[in-house]
Amino acid sequence: PPAPPALERAAADGTALTLTFDQDLNTSQVPSHGAFRVTVNDARRNVASGGVAVSGQTVTLTLASAVAEGDTVKVRYTKPSRNPLRAARGLTANTFGDQDVNTLVALDWSATLAIKDLGSSLSGCSGSSSNLCSTNLSSNTFTFLGGSYQFTAIYFLRVGPTTGGFWAVVDEAWPQRLRDAATLHVGTSLDLPLSEATIHSDGAGLTWNVGPAIPGFSVGATVSLRLTTGSADGASGNAGGESGSVTGVSVASDAGADRTYGDGDTIEVRVTFAGPVDVDTSGGTPRIAIDMDPAEWGEKWAAYDSGSGTASLTFVHTVAEPNLSTQGIAVLENTLELNGGAITANGADAELAHDGLAHDANHKVDWQAESDTESGPVGLGTAHAPAVTAVAITSDPGDDDTYGKDDVVRISLTFDEAVEVTGAPRIKIDMDPADWGEKLAAYHSGSGTATLVFTHTVVEPNLSTQGIAVLANSLELNGGVVRSTASHAAAELGHTGLAHDSGHKVDWRPRAPAVTSVAVTSDPGGDDTYGKDDVIRISVTFDQAVNVTGAPRIAIDMDPAEWGTKQAAYHSGSGTTTLVFTHTVVEPNYSTQGIAVLASTLALNGGTIASAVDSAAADLAHTGLAHDADHKVDWQLADQGGPGS
Repeated sequence: PPAPPALERAAADGTALTLTFDQDLNTSQVPSHGAFRVTVNDARRNVASGGVAVSGQTVTLTLASAVAEGDTVKVRYTKPSRNPLRAARGLTANTFGDQDVNTLVALDWSATLAIKDLGSSLSGCSGSSSNLCSTNLSSNTFTFLGGSYQFTAIYFLRVGPTTGGFWAVVDEAWPQRLRDAATLHVGTSLDLPLSEATIHSDGAGLTWNVGPAIPGFSVGATVSLRLTTGSADGASGNAGGESGSVTGVSVASDAGADRTYGDGDTIEVRVTFAGPVDVDTSGGTPRIAIDMDPAEWGEKWAAYDSGSGTASLTFVHTVAEPNLSTQGIAVLENTLELNGGAITANGADAELAHDGLAHDANHKVDWQAESDTESGPVGLGTAHAPAVTAVAITSDPGDDDTYGKDDVVRISLTFDEAVEVTGAPRIKIDMDPADWGEKLAAYHSGSGTATLVFTHTVVEPNLSTQGIAVLANSLELNGGVVRSTASHAAAELGHTGLAHDSGHKVDWRPRAPAVTSVAVTSDPGGDDTYGKDDVIRISVTFDQAVNVTGAPRIAIDMDPAEWGTKQAAYHSGSGTTTLVFTHTVVEPNYSTQGIAVLASTLALNGGTIASAVDSAAADLAHTGLAHDADHKVDWQLADQGGPGS
């Protein structure tokens, strides 16, 4: 039978984290970045928005910043309700917990091999022959993680008319990290991932089944060999994508004599590559992040503008209200992203990693300054900027401290003066466990006052067992404005965060009604004894209204024990929080110490008890009641004028 895709290995190289599965995946079904959680040295590392790509058997995640050699990286996947990972012809991939990620260590060994005939079916070099690798290979050693390895045999062995194997043997065991990540490229057409080789018992030999022949691998020929980690594309291809690597970043625009960009001025950021690159904007426009200072003005995107076909690309940002940077803009490290577009060099994806630039006072920003940079600024916006003084979760999750589906989480931000809002600012909250990801609480109300309210409505699969958190400095304008009602000075967006709060948990799943109390609510009369035909009533109260179908029942116990357990049948209460169950006294019901209600004996008996709100099945567990002398039973009392029902 078909099986769901299973993760075979994970490897990270710079900002690219590649997950390899055991079968081809459906490339039209791509999960959102929130379905994945990546940690680097136990700290969360965000997956870029839109940074999930599915191809063949692999899923590639684009990380917000690069991982380094020696980092401890883990990845987990939580199957989302929309667009889960799916086999090309089969089932969806299951959720998996933290998996170790191999952090690639750069290796790019290359050599040429002079092919010698060592017998009727063997060609290459072997330590057991007179044609040693030390003479047939132009270079027979490589280093990895401080260790030195020497090839003792590289050859092709034809086993039969349709089968053959390629062998690569070193003088000690291949390191596992190299086996997980490296590829041996033979000639121009054969790529042999070490992870797909059969490892020999000594750990030093690898064998691949390659068929009866290898193009260009014949006696007298010289074949190029290359052992690489990362995205190397073959022995004869681009050596590590060098022409597609960023070599420099600069701010290329002129801020004018006052060193300040005003409203409508264009900031130009230039990204220089090692060689010409091509830009494709048909699916989106690449961009790079700049940072205004003070930080509360937030990060801004400079979008690709020009330079395709050359080694220098220009990205632009046009100053608009409320852009302000008194210490000058910065370019943020490793923020160049494709945003749906493409940047390629020689047909291969360019490397996007790059250095950043610190805040530069020669490139200040004041949207209130005149756009003609030669005339200087009109003013420097000296009016007081409203600042956040408090952050709080102000919604009530109910008695169970848990927000359910469609409940609204409210975050209140208080400023030191009244502010007005236009557009749709937002703030980030974080669900825990972290794999449920960060969520945005959108602006809801408060314009014209000192307190703004942001809301998030709980939907599937929102879950937070330790309670939600509010992330520090995550208030963002999202194209809107938050400014002083009095002076129109733009507000500072910096603020403190709130840790996960168990008083504000989240669970989108329907909540099962639970029993809160059990009581005997009938009156046995002045003698505290029910007689024949009297009705005993048991009331079971839930924490929410429930609906009942069929004939549920609950067990009561007569005493002495020989009179046994009796069933009280459902009588009334559907649609309310309290259900009534009844038992009519008959011969030989008798209880000298009073009836008891047995714990957790509420049973459906073929019926149902479910939430009147969302039809979630009720939890039937409940406490019991001990024998109670105020509720004795004697079936013979009816003949003696005992109490009626």
